[in-house]
Amino acid sequence: MELNEHALPAGTPVTEVELQHLVGRFLSRTLPKPEWTHAAHVIVALWHLREFDEATTLYVLRERISAYNESVGVMNTPTGGYHETLTVFWVRLAALLLAQTTGFESFETVVTRALPHAADKSIPLRFYTRDRIFSVEARHGFVEPDLRPLPFRIADLAS
Repeated sequence: MELNEHALPAGTPVTEVELQHLVGRFLSRTLPKPEWTHAAHVIVALWHLREFDEATTLYVLRERISAYNESVGVMNTPTGGYHETLTVFWVRLAALLLAQTTGFESFETVVTRALPHAADKSIPLRFYTRDRIFSVEARHGFVEPDLRPLPFRIADLAS
């Protein structure tokens, strides 16, 4: 599947300045909780992947997402807050999308082209059953999918 621009979710930051502002507020833990949307998660993952390799991105995001959650009053518990398997899933997807856009210079272009392919937050359910992905085990440690294997190709995102 070739990456094409599609409509981004309403309110999604799209300019370089807006994107950097979002990432900066996430890093400083001043991003208001209502702005920590699925799109914001993907944008933050893409930004980190431009700064670090995939393994380092995962390492850094584990701490940063957990710390951000706590800063907005979300406790990281067995049933809420940071979710390891979903973080690994979305970082892998973001890395795949970023690899398809490496010829583009600006972060704005990367996000505009990649985000529509990750806009549907139910994509993990194409790879995991609900019971598996929403288990305590999956929240605290990475679990392999039980429907389709990872890593995946862009073509694997089709229903």
